[in-house]
Amino acid sequence: MTVFGRRNRALVLMMAATSIPACGTAATVETVVVTGARSAADQPNSLERVTAPQARERINAVDTEDLLKYTPSLVVRKRHYGDTQDPVATRTSGVGASARTLIFVDGILISSPIGNNNTSASPHFGVVAPQDVSGIDILYGPFAAEYAGNSIGAVLNITTRMPDRFEAHADALGAAQPFSQYGTEHTYGTWQISGGVGDRDGGLAWRLSANHLDTTGQPLAYVTLTRPAATSAAGTPAGGAFDDLSRTGAPVVVIGAGGIEHQVQDTDTAKLAYDLPHGMQLGYTASVFHQQDDASAETYLRNTAGLPVYSGSVNIANQAYSVAPSSFSNNVYDWSQTHLAQPCRSNPERPAISLGRSWPATTPISTTISACPARRCPPPVPAAPARSPVSMAPAGTRWMPRACGRAGPATRCPSASIAMPRPSAS
Repeated sequence: MTVFGRRNRALVLMMAATSIPACGTAATVETVVVTGARSAADQPNSLERVTAPQARERINAVDTEDLLKYTPSLVVRKRHYGDTQDPVATRTSGVGASARTLIFVDGILISSPIGNNNTSASPHFGVVAPQDVSGIDILYGPFAAEYAGNSIGAVLNITTRMPDRFEAHADALGAAQPFSQYGTEHTYGTWQISGGVGDRDGGLAWRLSANHLDTTGQPLAYVTLTRPAATSAAGTPAGGAFDDLSRTGAPVVVIGAGGIEHQVQDTDTAKLAYDLPHGMQLGYTASVFHQQDDASAETYLRNTAGLPVYSGSVNIANQAYSVAPSSFSNNVYDWSQTHLAQPCRSNPERPAISLGRSWPATTPISTTISACPARRCPPPVPAAPARSPVSMAPAGTRWMPRACGRAGPATRCPSASIAMPRPSAS
């Protein structure tokens, strides 16, 4: 036996000596239950919570990320309704470091830990419809001990609701966005329909929901050309450009707009949950998100016949320009994507970030310690680890005593049981 092992055994015997009689005598096993609670003051950093009733009163939520609109120290870079490139920025990390924030939906990670502020690295908020959300818990700051290292910005945990009785709902929403800039003048529209049904029968609850969104947004990019210093008569005469300055102050002409996205999105969700004793729950969710994104471009240039000009050598206000075909084609794309999320869990019913909810005290971590001298009794079954069995026992582990190995009638070693409930989370 190592010195470390002797110290652990000595510690166990010292703990049990005051309540356990000598081996071979009648004994009553005493259970000592140690309980504790942790208040909100013990949290190392601030928490914020958005509930569904609060959102209905303050926010016209079209997308799930709209529910975060008024949370402090948090920004979602959302450019229009239905935007799927909408990273989250916090007070400790900007939009360019969106991977530093973890976002979960019922325990599913929907944010990307390996990309920042680009197409596929943006959070997949579409896997949950805003009508299905019961609340969003926000934990600010780094908590790598509980979550992955990408929690340096924040952790967002979105939980979906389950019905307490039969329910059915249907919603319709519409929005209009008048837009006018340069040569683009249009009113872009959005419409959304959603519905759901659910019920509960004893411990079994189920919910089905569907959400359909059809939206068109304003241009996401403008096509510009650097204005030459000298005048020229070369090129096909064209008009319709707008003089302006670039971000660096250089003179340019704006000849068109691109990235005008028309998006059609569908989210279909089925969720089952069954309540077990002691606060345990079995749950399964299947959510399918599908999107069709068609982006177009428009040119402001018109030739002398009034026809649109997208490429070629042109002359604008006695200055020659060369318009490459890619100037507009880079802002035209057709993007189709489908996401399937399927969480299946068997755990105590609590969110990853808990506010005022605790593990049930009826689910203890239980450890039984044998107090017989080692020379008269075989090791407990299974053998205790080298560390202290009181502090390091895995959940549900129990060391049971065995009959002492002596000649004659077998006697049993008295034992003590220490039951420790899981710690509360406030």
